[in-house]
Amino acid sequence: MKLALQIAAGIVIASAVLFVGRLLFVAAAVKTVEHEVEEMQANLRMRAEQSRAQQAARRTAELQKQAALALQRSEQIQLEARRESLEADAARRRERAWQEFYRQPAGCEQPTSWNEQVECGNRYIRAKREFDARWEAAERLRAQEPLVVRGSASAQEG
Repeated sequence: MKLALQIAAGIVIASAVLFVGRLLFVAAAVKTVEHEVEEMQANLRMRAEQSRAQQAARRTAELQKQAALALQRSEQIQLEARRESLEADAARRRERAWQEFYRQPAGCEQPTSWNEQVECGNRYIRAKREFDARWEAAERLRAQEPLVVRGSASAQEG
C-alpha cells in the first residue's frame, strides 16, 4: 500500500507541478497578450493623433490658401479701384484741357443758317481732332519720361 500511496502522491505532485506549470504558462501568455493589447492601443492612439494632426494641417493649409486668395482678391480690387480712379482723373484732366482749348466762335452760339451750322460743326470737329492729336502727343511724351519719385536721390539732384 505504501507503494500505491507513493505512486498516488507522485501523481498528485506531478499533476500539481503540471498544473502550476500551466498556470505559469497561461500567466505568461496573458501578460504577453496584455502587453500586445497595450501596444496596439498605443499604436491606435498614435495613429488617431497623427490623423487628427494631418486633418488639422490640411485645415490649416486650406485656411491659409483661402486667406491668400482673399488677400489676392482684395489686392486686385484695390488695384482695379486705383486704376479706375486714375482713369477718371485722366478723363477729368482731359475734359478740363478740352474746355480750356476750345472756344466756340461767337457766330456759332446760335447759327442762323444751315451753312453756318455746318461750318460751326466742322470747326468743332477740326478743333477736336487738333486737340486729340496734341493730347496724344503729350501723352506719348509723358510715357517716355522717367518717373521722378519725391524724396529720392535723383529728384534731389535735379
